[in-house]
Amino acid sequence: MYSAEELLPRARELAERFAHGASGALGLIKRDLNRALGVDLETALDYESYQQEIAGQTDDYREAITAFFEKRPPSFASTRAPGAEPAPGSGGSGASG
Repeated sequence: MYSAEELLPRARELAERFAHGASGALGLIKRDLNRALGVDLETALDYESYQQEIAGQTDDYREAITAFFEKRPPSFASTRAPGAEPAPGSGGSGASG
């Protein structure tokens, strides 16, 4: 919890972190959260697993790993994760990104 005076600066700080983050991964997270609202736990976890496969194949993932081992901040470039579509057999009824 933040006081009224702290709320806006903290919200801007968080927005700044998101703006410089891996936007493709953030899109996948948003899609996962929206989809999880309308399905059972097992289905949500299956979809999350599928999305993790997608995220692990991106340039942003490789950059994050490289930056970690080089002990430097990552420099993310992609704007969305490739292949970020509904999981096979999901009926395509997931929330759009």
